[in-house]
Amino acid sequence: MSYPYGEILSRPGLDPKLRELCVISSLLASGSVQAHLKTHMGGFLNLGGRPKEVIELLFVAIAAIGFPAAINGVAGARGGF
Repeated sequence: MSYPYGEILSRPGLDPKLRELCVISSLLASGSVQAHLKTHMGGFLNLGGRPKEVIELLFVAIAAIGFPAAINGVAGARGGF
C-alpha cells in the first residue's frame, strides 16, 4: 500500500482535500468499491472537507455516471459521516 498512498497521493500539485475528491470521484466511476469510498470520504472529512461537499459531488455523479454508481457513493457517505 505504500506505492499508491505513500508516493502517489502525497505528490505535490493538488491540495490534499481536492486530491481526495478526485479519488472519491474515480472510485464512484469504477463502481462497487464501497469500502474504499468510505475510507476516502473519511479522509476528505479529516482534511477539513464538509459532508455537504461530498453530497454535492454525489449529485454531480448522478448526472455524469448515473444513479447506480451514485447510489454506491451514498452507502460510502453514510459510513464516512
